[in-house]
Amino acid sequence: MKSFFKEYFTFSRRDRAGILILSVMIMAALIVPRILSALQPPSMQTDFSAFKQQIEQYSTQIDSAQQASKEQYKNEKYGAENNPNFDPTEAVAVNLQPFDPNQLTYQTARQLGLPARTAHTIENFLQKGGKFYKKEDLKKIYVLSEADYQRLEPYIQIPPKDGKTATANNTSTPNANLPLQAFDPNQLNFERAKQLGLNEKTAHAIENYLQKGGKFYKREDLKKIYTLPESDYQRLEPYIQIPPKDGKTATANNTSTPNASIPLQAFDPNQLNFERAKQLGLNEKTAHAIENYLQKGGKFYKKEDLKKIYTLPETDYKRLEPYIQIPAKDTKPNNTQTAEIPTTYSSSGKARQPTKVSKPININTSDTTQWQQLKGIGSGYARQIVKLRNQFGGFANKEQLKEVYGMTPELYSQIEPYLQGAGTVKQININKATADEMKTHPYIKYKLADAIVKYRQQHRGYKAITDIKNIKILSEDNYTKLAPYLTLN
Repeated sequence: MKSFFKEYFTFSRRDRAGILILSVMIMAALIVPRILSALQPPSMQTDFSAFKQQIEQYSTQIDSAQQASKEQYKNEKYGAENNPNFDPTEAVAVNLQPFDPNQLTYQTARQLGLPARTAHTIENFLQKGGKFYKKEDLKKIYVLSEADYQRLEPYIQIPPKDGKTATANNTSTPNANLPLQAFDPNQLNFERAKQLGLNEKTAHAIENYLQKGGKFYKREDLKKIYTLPESDYQRLEPYIQIPPKDGKTATANNTSTPNASIPLQAFDPNQLNFERAKQLGLNEKTAHAIENYLQKGGKFYKKEDLKKIYTLPETDYKRLEPYIQIPAKDTKPNNTQTAEIPTTYSSSGKARQPTKVSKPININTSDTTQWQQLKGIGSGYARQIVKLRNQFGGFANKEQLKEVYGMTPELYSQIEPYLQGAGTVKQININKATADEMKTHPYIKYKLADAIVKYRQQHRGYKAITDIKNIKILSEDNYTKLAPYLTLN
């Protein structure tokens, strides 16, 4: 133990000299500042009391201003009654008399006995473009109590110039200076509608409807204007007169008017066009419908087929039915393959052109020429069919021909017995195909192609074709049509 202390606390002469010098330096560092402080003359003391007093006064002024601002905010937002410092003796004297709520200000609302908060709310509502069109609209002010509304309701008067009257049914007021007379609603404008006693909103609605191409074909069509009150329609209905030139008469059954200059005679509906249909007394809409039906390959095989034109009134069909004559060559085939029709000759000895003879056709291999051998299929239809087949990669079933542009149900029913060869199609490998490769298929398009690829990346490929049904944007109907075109290898 002694040797331990002796080893660590025994210093040489040089060590002792170093310790002594260090001790002197420490003592000097502690004593010298005290000596110097004692030797210096006393310093001048600065008086900050005046500055502190100014700071305190400034702080007091700031607090007062903030308090005043808070009081003003409470008065404006919540009304003086909700302010703890509200003085009831400052209430405004109530002066009830007829008033227009659209002309109210804070002061006039207070004079009606309304609380400051309600008065402020009404003023703000009007300043922001709000409008009271009828008495009940004052209830829009949610801070207005029911008791105040019941008290003021008898005094509310809203002039008609505000677009609506103050009555509950909001009907228009007829102009007494202009007696009602017969008018064509298709010739109305804003001013003329106003002269009929309609309110501004309804007059504007009628004018806008006509400017955008709208048309009134019969009296009841005026009810399309949803802002037109029923009472106004009943008032004007006897005076509505719509000339037949507008395509339809103003009668309720909307039948067409026959052209008296052209007597009815036998006609083939398959030879009709727009002008010929008009000469039969059909309206423009029906004439256009017949023309479009025939141009798209439609066919009338018997008299009753004319009823396919849904715009044709039953009365017009009954009127024309005795004059309909359809040649035997236009009757619908009964067998899947018609017999060869021999060449016939006219009275002059010239050979007549034989009609088409429909034969079975392979829908996945036939070219446009072969397609045109089917009755009802021209060059336009043939090109559309082949184009769609190439986009699909073949027809999986013959019902897909219904998707050909312009294909009518009647034409499909006519050619359906002759369609063969469906089923052999080009398939897409959904485990390898890129989104760009899939986007060209009519049943896939862009979003679905991207979704198929993302699902494949997330689930490390498809294990079965049915896995594709897990993609939310793929409907069950689209899956049924798409499935024959998909493969996993």
